[in-house]
Amino acid sequence: MQRLIFLVFGLLLPMSADANEAAPAIPHRCENCSSTPVEVATQAREMSDTCRSVGGTPRSGPDIQQGRFSDGPVFWAIDEATFACDGAAALFSTNHGAGVHIFAETNDGHATQAFEHAAFGVTLERSGDTNKVWLNVGGALCGQNTDGLSTADMRACQRPLKWDAVTRKLDFAPLSEIRDLPQAEDQEAQAGGVPANRIYDSGSELVNKRDYVLNAYWKDKIDLIPWKPRGAMQGTIFNWPFASPDGRSLMVSLLQAPAVCTPKCPARFINAQHRVVLEIMVCADRTKHGFSPDNRTFIACGERFSIPQVDERTALLDNAPPGSNPEAYLEVQRRLRAQPKDRPEPIRVDSALHNDSQMLIREWKDGSVEIAYDVPKQALPVVQGTLLFRGTRSGSNYQGTAFTFRDGCAPAPYEVRGYRDAKRELVVLTGAAPRRGRGCDIIGDSVRSNHARLVFDTRELGDK
Repeated sequence: MQRLIFLVFGLLLPMSADANEAAPAIPHRCENCSSTPVEVATQAREMSDTCRSVGGTPRSGPDIQQGRFSDGPVFWAIDEATFACDGAAALFSTNHGAGVHIFAETNDGHATQAFEHAAFGVTLERSGDTNKVWLNVGGALCGQNTDGLSTADMRACQRPLKWDAVTRKLDFAPLSEIRDLPQAEDQEAQAGGVPANRIYDSGSELVNKRDYVLNAYWKDKIDLIPWKPRGAMQGTIFNWPFASPDGRSLMVSLLQAPAVCTPKCPARFINAQHRVVLEIMVCADRTKHGFSPDNRTFIACGERFSIPQVDERTALLDNAPPGSNPEAYLEVQRRLRAQPKDRPEPIRVDSALHNDSQMLIREWKDGSVEIAYDVPKQALPVVQGTLLFRGTRSGSNYQGTAFTFRDGCAPAPYEVRGYRDAKRELVVLTGAAPRRGRGCDIIGDSVRSNHARLVFDTRELGDK
């Protein structure tokens, strides 16, 4: 349950007096708190800083809960899902969960971070003067084999955390201690058409045309909204990410503004490419919005709207990151799915620079080697994970197949040989590279091509 594109874990860094003066803290809510250590307050402050760094405006939160372990110290739990960042409301919460940070008290009155993981909620179960921490999780953390399953098909459960007094860290308790999520709302939904779960974030208030969420999801509605008087709130956008049964990561976005609600308000279902896959008009009472238990139907005030399902190829293309090459993303995902489940881990992984792209060089015990893009240079028709080279290594020598890329074309393979220069910390591969004519046709090869000599510099980034 690692966090994807939208989910940002805060960093524990000391804040200087100048930084405190420059960016005033947003008041956070602390339930049952007798005190809030500086480390906990810093975590909350850095969420505000992250929100501002992407053009958002911190409004409230995050919620902080204080408790005490039965066999340990006082602790504070921060749920990032409770943080409101206007203008970037989906920054801290996705269909893969939101960050949960737990800090444990130290003897000097401070606190250290004892746990950090993504979850779908945190509950402090009280027993006398102590608490047990439960996280809402899914899939493998519930003991389920998730091979070949979409997020929508994964089991959801509550799993407790256990305190280790030696390491002063928290970890998940054994699977034998998990329990099912409360089922009352699901049963009510199946019986009467009521949404299975309440949805939407805290909303992004519309005060100007530059709002990030407005431009990302509702740009075509900007001119319909009156922006006077300047700075006045003109409405709110509410978002909620969810996993479609066909494997797509989708977002439902509700635009509540007097200028567009007549009286029903527009709602859009948007894929990872920011493309609208369904648009409907729904009742304005968002407390009566939600999904059927299988996420195939959206329910609003008793009205039911079927969410279109697509085939596997389309689902993979729709999940490509915004601005990336969908076909390249499709190739990477299919290659990863085709790999044997018992494939061993590489014995060596180097990070390297290649023509301003960050690469990963992976080597296995059997001599096989793969060089793939990790952070591609902008405008290249590749994505993270795209293979640039596949081959073998014997001693310091490499040989195998490299690829050239053109947008809209299949990768063009060619044979290369090379070596690892241990002294200069370089991997160099050479070979006559394909030449393309118009379109995707290969019209020959050339040793003078820019792709005929591939250099991977491991000095800058070092081993990973």
